[in-house]
Amino acid sequence: MDEGLSDVHDLLEESLVVAASEALLPSAPSPVEDAQGIGIALGLAELAENYLKAHRESALTAYLYPYLMVQYRLAFEAQTAAKALEGQKASAKKYRTFRQRALASTDPLLKAVAEDIDGQLYLQRPVPEHPRNFDPDACCRDK
Repeated sequence: MDEGLSDVHDLLEESLVVAASEALLPSAPSPVEDAQGIGIALGLAELAENYLKAHRESALTAYLYPYLMVQYRLAFEAQTAAKALEGQKASAKKYRTFRQRALASTDPLLKAVAEDIDGQLYLQRPVPEHPRNFDPDACCRDK
């Protein structure tokens, strides 16, 4: 292979490695989400959910449910601070889904961890609402 063609091959191979690596990273959050840290929690949750989808029979499955509860709870709290109502709705729904799965576990430790996460008033930011019983239509909101 001549040197010019080898350089092109090396550059193409390097580009493919970078593109594959970037595909594993969560997509960039909006500036508001980035400033509030919403994108971090949602990105980590997305990675964990993708793992669950790709490894349905994994021994880690049940243990990822409390992890996902935490990530969606953190996102919910940040979205509350950012007044991102649609994000709150989505995060609360996901939180409730993974809470239900964690509480349905036959492992008493997993249930205890899920109950402890759920029982906290907040995890990172004091907010007046909890994703467990979040109802955006229950009261009037500033929009």
